[in-house]
Amino acid sequence: MLPPALIAGVLLAIAVPGIAPGDATSPPSTASFTAEDFAWHVTGDATSSSVTIAKGGTVTFGYPTGSYAHNADFAGDAMQPSCTQTAGTPGPGSPPPLPTVPTAQGWSGTCRFDAPGTYAFHCDMHPTLMHGTITVVDPNASPPPPTTTGGSGGSGATSTAPSPVGTTPAGGSTPPPALRLTAARAQRGTLLRGVLVVPLAGSRVDALALVSNRQLATRRPRHARLVHVGARHLRSVASGRTSFSVALDAAARAALRRRHSLTVQLRVSVTPPHGRTVLRTATVVLRPASPKPASAPPLSAY
Repeated sequence: MLPPALIAGVLLAIAVPGIAPGDATSPPSTASFTAEDFAWHVTGDATSSSVTIAKGGTVTFGYPTGSYAHNADFAGDAMQPSCTQTAGTPGPGSPPPLPTVPTAQGWSGTCRFDAPGTYAFHCDMHPTLMHGTITVVDPNASPPPPTTTGGSGGSGATSTAPSPVGTTPAGGSTPPPALRLTAARAQRGTLLRGVLVVPLAGSRVDALALVSNRQLATRRPRHARLVHVGARHLRSVASGRTSFSVALDAAARAALRRRHSLTVQLRVSVTPPHGRTVLRTATVVLRPASPKPASAPPLSAY
């Protein structure tokens, strides 16, 4: 005869059939993204721009505060979620995207994802800096069977996925060098210069120069916001040390001549071949280029 404790455990398992060992690892049904100037990131995690949710789940998007204009556009993706804007001034047409055009702070919306797959979105005004991905999985789907290799008789070894970058087969960790951005605090001229240490070859680098509109205007504007005054895009950058420069546009050059000093925010995003985008920033004070020393007059011949 079974002990009373064992009988109680069996009855509990029969009475609650919905509890399964794998439920604890099921993907969440909700997630949230927040926009800032100038990045989309998972709410509460400024280092991540991708999430995984269960089929039929919802994701909330919002731009609560900032001084520019952003949106979340799924255009170009074969799969589209069903979206509803819940706050802010609606743009023309119907979402997605959220809103239909880059819009100032104060908007939010929610999208439902009914089909498994990977959904990519971006801001229409800052597509190289502001983007993210949502992976939708079916928690009830059966996992694919492992593939086997080897000789006949079915005695081959089971193949495994390749080790992720930075790990050894023995399980030891050998992380790549950290991403670093270096830019001199004080620079001269109309080129914003910096140096990157890029961990992985083939990475994409997007550099953006931003200046307050109060520095650009001849009359003080009512509201302060950052203005895009230059960009540089590098594709398939080699690993290691990479120097780059961002040229100021005409408005910023005129402001520099007029003010004799310009505070510029340098924002650099690095997207590796496989992995999430990482953002780095630096503040640089630009001054006009030093005038070339006047050449001495020629000596008179006597």
